[in-house]
Amino acid sequence: MKHRAVLSLAALGLLAGCANPRVTAYKNDHKAFLDELVYCQNHYAQMKDNPDCKAAFRVNSQLFPE
Repeated sequence: MKHRAVLSLAALGLLAGCANPRVTAYKNDHKAFLDELVYCQNHYAQMKDNPDCKAAFRVNSQLFPE
């Protein structure tokens, strides 16, 4: 039983780590999202690994799936 509780807490921690607060902010503030997306696309070589750009690209792919 104790092991199950530890595994449950670990799983919840992993799920919480997946949620990016920046993605939520972009969904609520469209202008900030568009500004960040354009900036990241214009400076992709330097910014592709930036967490904010990754969040902007993630929201963009959710809005416009291929």
